Amino acid sequence: MEARSRFLLALLVTWLVCSPATLKANPAPIPMAGGSVAAQSPHKTVRMDAEDVTIRLGRGAYTVNAVYRMVNTGDATSEWVGFPRGLERERWKGTEFPEFIQFHVWIDGKKIRFTKEGKQWLAARVTFPGNATTIIRVMYEAHYSDRYLWKGVRYLDYIVGTGSLWKDSIAKAVFTVDASETGGTKGLYIELNAPQCRKLSSEQVVRFDVEDFKPDPYATLRIEFGNRRKVIMR
Repeated sequence: MEARSRFLLALLVTWLVCSPATLKANPAPIPMAGGSVAAQSPHKTVRMDAEDVTIRLGRGAYTVNAVYRMVNTGDATSEWVGFPRGLERERWKGTEFPEFIQFHVWIDGKKIRFTKEGKQWLAARVTFPGNATTIIRVMYEAHYSDRYLWKGVRYLDYIVGTGSLWKDSIAKAVFTVDASETGGTKGLYIELNAPQCRKLSSEQVVRFDVEDFKPDPYATLRIEFGNRRKVIMR
């Protein structure tokens, strides 16, 4: 119980830090969308060796397929880990980021049930064998935020900063945005808070490659389309 309490406290702090609203002069935190797998606190032996994320944009919803390669350089350890999930914005009658339509996680090929922890997270206890690699895969589907729907704009945030609590840096991260079902990349606005990343783009897909990446707790991958007419990365 004490470990879980520490975990929930760490997740609450991470949520407050990672909320996109903290980047703006807004005293009411904007709830987060989905994002990278998070540890309960800064981890000393488990490193995210690779993060491979594919986001497929649909007309009414989007899907995320992500694979995380976790390498434990120490003894076996059991940790609470979590994924940020959609939340209702209480002062609105709509939702800032709706609940997931579906959410699935596999650990080394075995499907694991993650349960709700508070309002912000889906969490589970995960064992990382000593001096070994663990593969975490997540697939979820969610509606876009309704914040700008009245402007004809759909947007989503993938929270990158939640991956910052693992040991050292992320050796390699790949983020792919597939816009083949929504008119291609010409009308996309994409913002990734990651230094020294390479961008590759085509008419249908945008990809970002980052190496030795220690994400800032504020880091997000934001995608908007609708009335947008440009692709921006910074």
